[in-house]
Amino acid sequence: MCAKPSETKSLPTDQDQTIQIPLIKSLKKFDVIIGEYYERKEVEYKTDADDAGLFLQFCNEEEFNDDEDDIKAEFNEDDPLECSYILFINYKDVDFPFDPPLTGNPTIDDKKLAFHKFLRYIYIHGRHPSILTDPDLIDFSIFNVSSDESKIESTRKKYESQCPTICQQLQNGANELNMMMGLAIGSENNNIPFLQYLCDIYQRDRMQLSLTQSKPIDVNYWCTESHFLEQIKTRYKDNGEKIVAMIKHSLSSYLKRIQPEFVLTQFSKIVDDIFEIARYFQSAVQFLNYVLRQSAINDDANIPFQWDFSIAVKSTKTVSNVVKVDFGDDSGDDDEEDDQDEDETKDDYFDCIGSVKEKITKNKLVHNHAKIDRQEETTGEVRNVTRIFSDAYKTFKEQMDTEIDNYPRLNRFQAFLDRRSQFTTYDGAPPKINMRTNYRSVEDKDEIIFFTPPKNARSIPEDHVPEVYFNHIRQILIPNNDYVDEKISVEDGASKTFNDKGNINIDRSDNYLRTVKLLEHITSHTPCNSAMLTFSFQVEQEDEIKCYLWFGGKCIRFVPSDIIDILPMLFDLDYKKNAAFTKELRDARSIVTTTQYEDVQFNHFFKKASILKNPEENLTKYRMTLDELNSEADNQQKV
Repeated sequence: MCAKPSETKSLPTDQDQTIQIPLIKSLKKFDVIIGEYYERKEVEYKTDADDAGLFLQFCNEEEFNDDEDDIKAEFNEDDPLECSYILFINYKDVDFPFDPPLTGNPTIDDKKLAFHKFLRYIYIHGRHPSILTDPDLIDFSIFNVSSDESKIESTRKKYESQCPTICQQLQNGANELNMMMGLAIGSENNNIPFLQYLCDIYQRDRMQLSLTQSKPIDVNYWCTESHFLEQIKTRYKDNGEKIVAMIKHSLSSYLKRIQPEFVLTQFSKIVDDIFEIARYFQSAVQFLNYVLRQSAINDDANIPFQWDFSIAVKSTKTVSNVVKVDFGDDSGDDDEEDDQDEDETKDDYFDCIGSVKEKITKNKLVHNHAKIDRQEETTGEVRNVTRIFSDAYKTFKEQMDTEIDNYPRLNRFQAFLDRRSQFTTYDGAPPKINMRTNYRSVEDKDEIIFFTPPKNARSIPEDHVPEVYFNHIRQILIPNNDYVDEKISVEDGASKTFNDKGNINIDRSDNYLRTVKLLEHITSHTPCNSAMLTFSFQVEQEDEIKCYLWFGGKCIRFVPSDIIDILPMLFDLDYKKNAAFTKELRDARSIVTTTQYEDVQFNHFFKKASILKNPEENLTKYRMTLDELNSEADNQQKV
């Protein structure tokens, strides 16, 4: 269930674009997928003695040819109502369970058109569209009888298997039990990312409310204001208070252990061009569309997968006159200390990322790099960068020693974009390390490197839990020169750089703290002196794409409107024309409008569980109107 970027439609209606290579080539396969859809909807799908479901029974009675060319011809009809398969709607009083349900008083043609969209989606993608799980229908009865220990234990074992790095951070006791109970809610409800969604909704509400009011927003406040949680109390009566308390503690623990709360007041600012960074993100989303479109020319879909896109910025600076805004304490039920040391906010700029190309080469990770020629004209620049990304990725794929035709399915891959004005390298070996600063000239081009992560943070299980993506990026983002990938965690002394206590094994010196930072393996939780932005894309389906921004060791779900709402908070507004990057700027709104991806499942949850007055507005802010887009197109054509 993944989100569709700007050029990909989850239920295509563009009949003028014929389908060249579909994923479904037999009526039997259609029948199987429709049966799976009925099962997800908990509606009976009747089969005959030959195990043929209703749709295949209908096709057999109509004597349709089960031929690839005939099926293709049906879906390439100019008029959807000419497709023979939609007559299934009239077969044996079929009451097809549309999701979402058709509203009003739909005519028979309305039903036929809706069913055509459904079938055509299966034909193109090889699966049925996402079924929107209503938050109000989540079953919490697992906890009605002092919690079902067998289900909790089953959830724990699955997470220990798939998310060992995350589970290492959990401690035995009430916090660990509460979080496992919260994760079990999702497992017992069709594996929906329940806690992940709640965490995302809380963080988005917190961010939006902080922009409009000065009142502290924390987990306690959010849970008190939540109509969704209030409904749970009402529905489960005597047990409702306990369930909501468990959810609250689970949410707090999740924010501590898995998705650290994003810091809205930054003491270190990025010294770089926000316009260029925003356009790079725009190109990244367009590249993601390119990868998703590859499923149309393979024999199988290339999802799910994870793509982590990191941007090392030119420089950063400490801002001494920042007034910290109090957003509240997140609950006080966890004793884990914030792991960002004070040195991060006091030092002058120091590159602690190092030579990424050298690191991935020494770890023998497959990679490919390309220089980026930028163009002056904005639209042409984005297209050019997207093409460079796509070409570099294509070469990277060709270098992979894999038999996976539908790569990157069930895999994670990464990209590192280097814009730094200087970077640090070192020679020697622990305990004697010599650091060297390397300066780049103004003429040096930006460089993109695609690479595969180490083996222990690469694969995605077929029956994966939602948090497996977080586990991968917590395990490793950029390995140092001697990463040992058989070890579970980079924090357990997994290389010669560390001593047997897991501490950096180097001599104390004036540059000790800087050396420690340079030698550390970089993970999602590594602050990196606020010099790197990582956009982590968790792609489940074309209409279920989760994007997370990791910055300074903190995280927030990132939607297109955050290009205007969040990015400027991170940048030095005195640099170049950064201060002009606001919602009033046409170019900024144009970037937001043309950088589209979505998560239909999350959007559905967000509208139901958010405490905002108008949650939907948060998902569609700053998009240009049709008239503005047409005007923009006319101007580009003149240029």
